[in-house]
Amino acid sequence: MVLAAKEELKDYGNKQGAKDCSPRVIVIGHSMGARLLSRSIFSREYIKPELRECSPASQVDLFVGLQGAFSIKRFVKGAGWEGSPYAEYAEYSTVFSLTTSRHDNANPTARFISGARHVGGKYGLAYASKEENKGVFQVIKWTDSVEADSGKLSSRSERKVLMIDASSIVDGYDADTGVNKPDDAHNDILDEDMGRLIWLLIKGFAPFSYSAS
Repeated sequence: MVLAAKEELKDYGNKQGAKDCSPRVIVIGHSMGARLLSRSIFSREYIKPELRECSPASQVDLFVGLQGAFSIKRFVKGAGWEGSPYAEYAEYSTVFSLTTSRHDNANPTARFISGARHVGGKYGLAYASKEENKGVFQVIKWTDSVEADSGKLSSRSERKVLMIDASSIVDGYDADTGVNKPDDAHNDILDEDMGRLIWLLIKGFAPFSYSAS
């Protein structure tokens, strides 16, 4: 199956005369998973492409960090005790998108111990919204309206990190079951609302259609 898929991709690349015949690569991580996967993207020199006829470098088309457990300062050059390992994000073709919520109170002591303002919480959101950081982050407020939110995503400024204030859906309330756990807002990502947000990101920034005809 894998070999057949590779041959099909090669054939597609030849038909289209395309230099990049790889499928779209979408990386989605929650909390610590977002921390680990985001760091892996910035270690791309260690990832080798298998299809030499295609793109000479591996790449991730879209990164979706759900309530990330890492400092927002990683994207800002010269900021933060843990350095700025993501400050060169603009050199990557990856669209970096992050969800955050004012209701996410996971690990609030990190700000006082290490100065980290975690992406997923209100401190990260406040930091990204500062005037001096507008050149790095584009903050949009999620409304959970497909039409409105699609319009906001389509207006994304290139070479900026997309910071999505998802407070309207990441609040601890599970609309699918009616269960309300405001203290567990950090984990409020397994429902239809978040699925819709992820799908709109994929549709907007990592679409891929292929017809054999």
